[in-house]
Amino acid sequence: GDANASEVFIGKEYPLWVGDERVNDLNKGDIFGDGTAKFEIIDGKNVLTLNGYKLENYNGNGIYADGIDLTIVGSAEIGVTGAVSSAISVYESNLTLNGDFTLRAQCQTGTTIFVIGYLTVEGGALDVENTGEGRNAIYVYDRMTVNGGTVHAKTNGAKAISARDGITLNNDEAYLLGDANASEVFIGKQHPL
Repeated sequence: GDANASEVFIGKEYPLWVGDERVNDLNKGDIFGDGTAKFEIIDGKNVLTLNGYKLENYNGNGIYADGIDLTIVGSAEIGVTGAVSSAISVYESNLTLNGDFTLRAQCQTGTTIFVIGYLTVEGGALDVENTGEGRNAIYVYDRMTVNGGTVHAKTNGAKAISARDGITLNNDEAYLLGDANASEVFIGKQHPL
């Protein structure tokens, strides 16, 4: 803020936005003041904990991290619209998901999950859809790894999952249902459809 203002923020800002809120030292313990989102560094890992967080019809990136590896745990429903929007966008870093996430996008050039790095799914249920014509539900610049949980990805005609270095399944009970290039893909133990 302005040095002449009645209130000035002095503290660290993190390269992480949840909706319109940039995470900083003042808000990280309860980003919105309602208990739905908090950020902490645990054993050197950047952890965003979501507790029933909901964001609907948002024009922009629902969660955006720039240059920091990010782990997201908990539960959330995020829906985005707009020309270039992603429910989760992680730039030049890695993303780990462990929780129940319903992510929707309807956009002209965005993908529902966009990661310039590696994506790891540790557990929970990941339900991802992009209804924009010819847009991926999940785009990963490097490798996508599924260690547990389920992944359901669906699009309007495009590849549901585009992982340049492939998909690794590290759970002996997990399987990939459908062609990896299909517009609907399920990864997990039991098919929900």
